[in-house]
Amino acid sequence: MIKRILVPLDPSPFCKAAIEAACRIAKPWNAEVHGLVVLDVKAIEDGIGPVPLGGSHYADRLEKHRIEEAESRISELLASFREACGRHGVSSREAELQGAPSRSIVDRSVLYDLVVTGLRTYFRFGTDDKPGDGLDQLLSHSSTPILGLTESMPEWEYPEGIIRVVAAWDASPAAASSFRECLQAFVPEKIHLRLVRSGGDKAEGEASLSLGRGYAESYRVGRVETEWTSQGIVDAVRERHGQWAQLIVAGAHAKKGPLAFMVGSLTKTLIEDKKNPLFIGL
Repeated sequence: MIKRILVPLDPSPFCKAAIEAACRIAKPWNAEVHGLVVLDVKAIEDGIGPVPLGGSHYADRLEKHRIEEAESRISELLASFREACGRHGVSSREAELQGAPSRSIVDRSVLYDLVVTGLRTYFRFGTDDKPGDGLDQLLSHSSTPILGLTESMPEWEYPEGIIRVVAAWDASPAAASSFRECLQAFVPEKIHLRLVRSGGDKAEGEASLSLGRGYAESYRVGRVETEWTSQGIVDAVRERHGQWAQLIVAGAHAKKGPLAFMVGSLTKTLIEDKKNPLFIGL
């Protein structure tokens, strides 16, 4: 069960899909969805560049214009967020901050059960319309599970219908954490789950999959399938299950402490592909 979902807002199709997904996840739990937008005033100021002698008046006017443009976009973002939550009948709150976007989002995320964002982020919309490193920063520093959305909302019937989930399973702490957190975020009875294990001894792999199945069944997951394959996990998930899956579950591995993470090859590949929504447990 989850009660608070954070959606960092930016003016991109990825964010629109994230808002839609957050609302669908929140509805069966009566959870709140919080929209957060961050204005990086310092980056706008720095973006003006060196001011020639006698040009301070022009520079001030340009800075004011850019801030006004950014604030107008913020108003549009919050209105769109508000409309989507209202359409789904989901309780929502809004917050507007000033500062470095990624750092501000990471700091806020510790008070939430789930962060829903795009697999590409555009948090620096006040200064740059190119994709930024927001997702990388969340993966590196957040301790909250992350759901990354593709550019368009997948054809989820959830929460009214079933959602098809593929989970890469090797019984490692990272895989187990991601698996557990996904089962807690979605209504288990609405999940059609495929657990996929790759490589190693087949008998050991199937025994591990049996443990994973038992855990899923203890949550009363609607339907559970398991598969051991000699194929590499990246190719197995992308080639054999990617088109079927409406959500893929993968993990990040701790490297230096509780707030430092290394993205595994499967997770990294799926982020780069941008073809499937990705649930990343941290």
